[in-house]
Amino acid sequence: MALAPLDKSGLTAAPVAVSRRALWWWGAGVALLCALPLILLGLGADFSSDGAPLTPEGVVGLSESELTHAAHHALCGSFTHTLLEWTAVCAAVFVGVLLFVQYRLTREVSLPIIGIALMCAGAMDAFHTFAADRLIESVADNRNLIPFTWAICRLFNGAIQVVGVGIFALWVRQRTSISGAGIIAIGAGFVLTSYAIVNHCATSNTLPTTMYPEALIARPFDIYPLIPYCICAFVIFPLYLKRRPTLFACALVLSPIPQIATQLYMAFGSTALHDSAFNIAHGVKAVAYLVPVVGLLAEIVHTHHAQKRAESGLKESNAATLRALAQEKHTSAMLEATNAQLEEAKCKVEAAAQAKSAFLANMSHEIRTPMTSILGFAENLLDVEQSDSDRLNAVHTICRNGDHLLSIVNDILDLSKIEAGKMSVEGVACSPCEIIAGVASLVRVQADGKSLDFTTEYDGPIPETIRSDPTRLRQILINLIGNAIKFTEYGSVRLVTRFVDDSDAPLMQFDVVDTGLGMTAQQVDKLFSPFTQADASTTRQYGGTGLGLSISKRFAELLGGEIVVVDTREGEGTTIRATVAAGSLEGVPMIADPASATLAAATHGAAEEACVDQTSLEGCRVLLAEDGMDNQRLITHVLRRAGAQVIVEENGRLAVDAALAAWQRRRKSDPHRPFDVILMDMQMPVMDGYEATRLLRQKGYDRPIIALTAHAMADDRKKCIDAGCDDYATKPIDRTKLIETIRVHLTPTPKAQPVDAVS
Repeated sequence: MALAPLDKSGLTAAPVAVSRRALWWWGAGVALLCALPLILLGLGADFSSDGAPLTPEGVVGLSESELTHAAHHALCGSFTHTLLEWTAVCAAVFVGVLLFVQYRLTREVSLPIIGIALMCAGAMDAFHTFAADRLIESVADNRNLIPFTWAICRLFNGAIQVVGVGIFALWVRQRTSISGAGIIAIGAGFVLTSYAIVNHCATSNTLPTTMYPEALIARPFDIYPLIPYCICAFVIFPLYLKRRPTLFACALVLSPIPQIATQLYMAFGSTALHDSAFNIAHGVKAVAYLVPVVGLLAEIVHTHHAQKRAESGLKESNAATLRALAQEKHTSAMLEATNAQLEEAKCKVEAAAQAKSAFLANMSHEIRTPMTSILGFAENLLDVEQSDSDRLNAVHTICRNGDHLLSIVNDILDLSKIEAGKMSVEGVACSPCEIIAGVASLVRVQADGKSLDFTTEYDGPIPETIRSDPTRLRQILINLIGNAIKFTEYGSVRLVTRFVDDSDAPLMQFDVVDTGLGMTAQQVDKLFSPFTQADASTTRQYGGTGLGLSISKRFAELLGGEIVVVDTREGEGTTIRATVAAGSLEGVPMIADPASATLAAATHGAAEEACVDQTSLEGCRVLLAEDGMDNQRLITHVLRRAGAQVIVEENGRLAVDAALAAWQRRRKSDPHRPFDVILMDMQMPVMDGYEATRLLRQKGYDRPIIALTAHAMADDRKKCIDAGCDDYATKPIDRTKLIETIRVHLTPTPKAQPVDAVS
C-alpha cells in the first residue's frame, strides 16, 4: 500500500509506501479500544444511566434540593443518551468539514461527497436525537421510538457510506472536479431523506416493538445495519484505499470496526434503554467518526508538508533559473575570452602538428638510416666476390646498425610508457661505483671513436650502496654522456660524481661536463621536450630522435631527483647535472677512494664477461619451442656452438608432448635424459607459450622454463613469470646473456611434484 504526496500543482503525485502490517496493527488497536468496555463489564464496571421514574405522588413533600436531585436522577439516562449522540454528531460534522478543507487543497472530487455522506449519516443520528428529546414533534413513546429510529438511522447511515464511497471506489475513475451545485444537490438529497425518515417515524403511532429482553438477539433490527457496514469493511473501503491510497483512506478502512462493534453491542447486549450495552454502543459509535477524523488530520498535515516541499522546490527552481540566467550572462561575457583561448589553442595544435610531422619525418630518417645499412650490407654478403675482410666489415656494420635501430625502438617504448603513466622504477641496493664502471666501459668506445678524452671523477666520498633503480640510473648516465659525446668535436667529456649529505633526503649528483657546442637560452628551453632537438640543423648534422634527454629527465624525476642544465656557453661547452635520491643509508659505509673502487669494479666486470664468453653448455639438453624458421636456425646455432644439444619443436602443443615424454621417460627407445632447460617462445600457433607453460606446471613439470619473446615491456615479464616461467629473455637475443641465463638455471630447484600422468 502507498500514500500519495502532492506535487506543486496540488494534485496527487508519486505514492509513499505504507506497510500493510502497520494497517493491521492499527486495526487491532481500534478493535481493542472497542472491546475495552466489554472487558471492563466483565470486571464489574457499570456503564448504565437508567433513572427511576418520577411520579406526582413521589414528589409530594420533597424539598427544593431533593426535588432537583430526584429530577436529575430521573433524567440521567436521557442526558447521557443526548450527550453521547451529540458527540457522535459533532465528530461526523467535524470530519465532513475537514474533508471539504482537504478538497480545497487537493481538488480530489471524492472527498466532498464522502464528507457529505458522513455528515448526513451524523444528521440521521441528530434527527434521531431530536425525536427522542421531543425537539421534533413526536407521538410515539421513547421506548419504541428510540430503538426503532436508532435501527433505521444506523441502517441508513451504513447505506449512505456504501453509496457515498462506493460511487468513487467502483465507478468514478477519471473525474478531477465537481461543481458546487452538484455538492449542494447531493447533500440536500441526503439531508432531506434523513429528515423524512426520522420525521415519519416520530409521527407514527404504530412503531413496531424492537426490543426482546429475553431473546438471544435482544434487538434483531440492529442486525440489519451490519450488512452495509460489512460491505464497507470488506469491499467498498478497501477498493477506495486501493485506488486512492491516502492516510484518510486508511482510517476509512478502519472505521467499520467500531461501527460493527456498535451494532453488536446493541443487538446482543442492550435489553433496555440506557443500560450499559446501550451507552457503550453510543460511545463506540462516536469512535467510528473519530477514527476518520484522526486519519484526515494526519492527511491534512501530510498534504500541508507536501505543499511546503513543493513550494520549497518551486523556490529552488526559481532560484536555479535566476542562477542559470546569471550564468548565461557570465558565459556570454566570457565568450570573447574563450574565443581568444580557442584561437591560442588552435595555434598550439598547429604547432604540435608541425612538431609531430617533423618528428615523424625525423623518426623515418632515423629508422631508415640503419635499415639501409642493414639491408645493403646483407645484400653485399650475398656477393661471392666479396673478400673475407669485406664480409667481416659488413657483419660488424649490420650488428652496429641493428643495435642502433633497437635503441630507437626502446626509446619510443619507454616514452610511451612514461606518457601513459605506466612506467615504474625499483628501489634496490646497488653500487654507484659498479654502475659508473659499467657506463664508462660502454661510452668510452664511442669517445675513443671521436678522439675525445673521457674520464670519471669523484668529488668526495660516496656511499658503498644506494637504494635506487640501477637499470634506469645507468640509462640516464648513458643518455647524458652519449649526448655530450655526440655534440663534442674536440676536447673532453667528464663525469663528476658527488654525494650530497642531506639528512632528510640524501642525494647522488652526476655532472656531465663537455667542451662541445654549448647552447643558447632558447635551445635550453627545448632541450627536454620530446621529439625535439636544439634546431633542425642539429638534427640534420648529428641525427637522433630527440627522445633521450626527455626520457632521462622523466626517469630522474621517478627516482626522486631531476636533470638541469647547470652551465652552458655557445662554443665553450655544457654542464648537465642529474640528481637521484640515495634512499636510506642506515648502516651503509662510505667509500673514501671511489676512483679505486670503480677501477676494481671495471676489472671485475671485464673478468665476468670473459668468464661468460667462455661459458660452455657442454652436455646441456635444451628444448627450443619456436615457430619462426630463421629464429630456430639462429638460436640453435648459438646454443650448439656453446656445446648444447638442441631439440626444436614448432608449437606449444608439440613442445608440451616432447617435454613430458622425456621427463617421464615414456619413450623407451630414447636414450636421452629429460631436458635441462626449455626455451619457450610465448607467441606460437596451435598452443602459445603461456598456455603451454601453465599446462606443464599443472602436470607437475619441475624443470626450468625460460620465456623467449619479442615483448619487452615490464608487464610482459610479469605475465611470463605468472604463467610459470623461471626466467625471461627478449628478442633480439643477446648471445652472452642468453647463455648465462641458461647456465644459471642448469641446476633448478624443483617446483612441484607430478599430479597426474600424461595420457
